[in-house]
Amino acid sequence: MKSEVLNIINEQGTIFKNKCVFQMEYVPEIWKFREREFGLMAAYCRSLTENIAPQHLLITGDYATGKTTTLKQFLEVLNDNFDKVRTVYINCKLDKTEYQIYSRIYQELNHISKPINGNNCKNLFTMITDKLVKENLVLIVALDDFDNIKSRDELNKVLYNLLRVHEVVPGTQISVFSVSNKGDLLIDPIVQTIFNRVEINFGNYSLEQINEILKDTFLLVTKSIKIIAMNIYSNKINQTELLRSLSRYDKY
Repeated sequence: MKSEVLNIINEQGTIFKNKCVFQMEYVPEIWKFREREFGLMAAYCRSLTENIAPQHLLITGDYATGKTTTLKQFLEVLNDNFDKVRTVYINCKLDKTEYQIYSRIYQELNHISKPINGNNCKNLFTMITDKLVKENLVLIVALDDFDNIKSRDELNKVLYNLLRVHEVVPGTQISVFSVSNKGDLLIDPIVQTIFNRVEINFGNYSLEQINEILKDTFLLVTKSIKIIAMNIYSNKINQTELLRSLSRYDKY
């Protein structure tokens, strides 16, 4: 039994040439059919050329419409081209409390990976704003699935602090890019009045677009699958079933 386990682990050969594509955090270099949304996001960030925080954004749309991938690609562009801009992507399904969100922001700003211990939310937030003011930075906080923050109270508290901080700490510039799959956001009226965001909606892909995306994914991932097989799969089963089918051939 032990030898069989080792044989499986050490087995060589695979049809996959880049398994990283299957990982949730993977961001493709080329992302089709979201040029319009990408362009809108860029248009609302023109103030960055003057080191001024951009408009708050609310990205909406159904599941599997490219919201997260497009957002991550856009943040990479900002990081690569603006020296005074810092972007922090937060998955609110994982970091869903006020403390976790501030900790993530602090860690990203200071390039540290260890959890922050011994500080409360107020101290963490103060350390964040101190750094922004001292280095004259613009911070863009991307809250993906932000309606998954633990409770309505915490959601509104996080938003309120981020949106009003420039009034409390002069010189602080923070923009919020939020992503939601839901239409009924649990935002208090007092937060609604200051959350002056621009909504960018991601519509569903057409069947032709899905087919094209799956073709590109196959070509990026596999070594020997034919285009005709891609067409058959993409027209008859969904993407999850397709990937499951591929995984069964991984040992050949």
